[in-house]
Amino acid sequence: MVGTAHLVVVTRRFVLVVLAVAACAAAVYFGRALMPADSPGHPLPAQSFGWSDRIPLSKAMFNKWLRERGTTYAVWAKEHPDAAAKLPATLKP
Repeated sequence: MVGTAHLVVVTRRFVLVVLAVAACAAAVYFGRALMPADSPGHPLPAQSFGWSDRIPLSKAMFNKWLRERGTTYAVWAKEHPDAAAKLPATLKP
């Protein structure tokens, strides 16, 4: 008889622990389901671009990069129309 009473107590504790874990899991699951989804928002327009392993951050840097290679923006834009179209307005001379 003594063993049976102990078994009942252990079983009750086990059931309570399982119910507590299930309640916590349900709270997390439904809590996440009720929260609004994270939205990426509006992407910011590009402020720079990568070219030849460098990222010019200003018109002066971009013009210097072009001069070092013996060219100008006009020539570069004709040779690279897709890149020139994507160039941020802040870097166009």
